[in-house]
Parts: sequence; C-alpha cells; structure tokens
Amino acid sequence: MKKTNTFHSAYRRALFYLTFCLFFTSCGISKSIKHIPDVKQYSVEVPVVTRINDSTFSYNQNYLTKNKQQLWELYIKGNPLQLGYNNGALTQSLMQQQEGVFFSKVEGFVPSKFRQRLLRGFLKWYNRKMYLNVREDYQAELYGLSQYSSSQYDFIAPNYLRNLYLHGAHDIGHAMQDLAMVGCTSLAVWNENTEDGDLLIGRNFDFYVGDDFAKINW
Repeated sequence: MKKTNTFHSAYRRALFYLTFCLFFTSCGISKSIKHIPDVKQYSVEVPVVTRINDSTFSYNQNYLTKNKQQLWELYIKGNPLQLGYNNGALTQSLMQQQEGVFFSKVEGFVPSKFRQRLLRGFLKWYNRKMYLNVREDYQAELYGLSQYSSSQYDFIAPNYLRNLYLHGAHDIGHAMQDLAMVGCTSLAVWNENTEDGDLLIGRNFDFYVGDDFAKINW
C-alpha cells in the first residue's frame, strides 16, 4: 500500500510539473518566440576578418585586440546592423566559448533534464515581452551579432532570441532576486570627456560565472 501511494504521489508531482511547463510555454509566448527585428532599412557588408596575429584581428576600421592587461578590446563602427555583424565576425570564437561556459554552468546548477526543460519554458514565458522594451536599433545590432552564434544551443532558443535573453540575463536575475549586490563593470563619461559633450555609458558583460568565463570577456 505504501509503495502504491508513493508511486501515485510521484506521478501527481510529475503531472503537475508537466502541466506547469506546458502552461508557461504555450501561454502568450508564440509571438515573442517568432519575433525577428525589421532590418531591411540597413545596408550590411559581411565582414572578412584579417588575422594580424594571435591577439589582433581587424576588418576595415574595426578591430579586436588584447591589451597589456590581457583584456580584449573591441572597436566597431557602422549602422546598427553592421555593428552587430562586425562584432560577431571579430569575436565569434570568444562569443561561442563564452556561451558554452555560461550554459555549462547552468547545466551544473540544474543537472536534471526535466528541470532544464521546465526552466526553459519559464524563461520563455517570463521574457515574452522583453523585445517590446528593447530599442529597434539595439535589436538590429543583436540580430547581426546573432548570425555568428553557435547552433549548438538552438534547443534553448533560436540564435537571435537567445542573444536577447543573454544580454538581459543579469538584469533579469536582479529583478527576480530584488538584489543589486553584484554587477558588471561599467563606465560613464560626459562634458569635456566625450567628443560631443553628451553622456556616454558603457558596460561589460562580465558578471562572474567562473574563471573560464572571466578570461574571455571583451
């Protein structure tokens, strides 16, 4: 009798989790999953990267190089879509390594395949309105960048949508925890410190996810 009750209890929990997962993955997310930014207004040239040495790569006036502090520096220019393409072409190897380290950490935190599916379903629902709150030029840039992402993680989300999730991951984490105890390194300059005197803000995607992740920030 005890074994039967235990089986029924486990079955009910599994059924509940499955229903919960299906609810979140089907309730109002189809539009966000299929969303692709309109990039027809932008002209784009597919970059052909020149490898100068092991730590310097360039394409026209765009470049990626490792400085004396062993930190990667990236300089890119162009319209929003071209910025994404230039970024992706120059940093493809680093970006794919970083994505691999990030998702391996997530897998370490949540080893259960069933719970991973549940988590993916929840995130798709939780992030369903994210694209409505991201400027169109930023979306175009992310779309260009996403063309250089690995297809290895398409089971999590398509390249563009996955890049959108990743760039909002830290802020989303704080929103869910209601904490601001850690953060990415950031910079703000204005007045005589910028070319036109306007405010310029930059932030690295470098919150700590282990030493391997930290080594490939740019």
